[in-house]
Amino acid sequence: MILVTHSPPYGTEADYTGTKHIGSTSVKRFIEEVKPLLVCAGHAHEGRSITRLGRTMIVNAGPAKDGFCAIIEIEDSAVDPQLTTL
Repeated sequence: MILVTHSPPYGTEADYTGTKHIGSTSVKRFIEEVKPLLVCAGHAHEGRSITRLGRTMIVNAGPAKDGFCAIIEIEDSAVDPQLTTL
């Protein structure tokens, strides 16, 4: 399963603004219960990162308006994300 959501999970690198965490506790709970392979999220522009929550890979590509994006390859349940800039 791949989850694409606006809000990243609370308490991770993906939701950190530099001063506080602004993610969703509901998204975090869903990830902990369902254990998707990959979560792609945004919202926290400063939270540009590749991190994990349990076995789930979490990618926040950062703000597209600044040319930030992510390329994610998946093969046999192996997730290989790369942050890049256009």
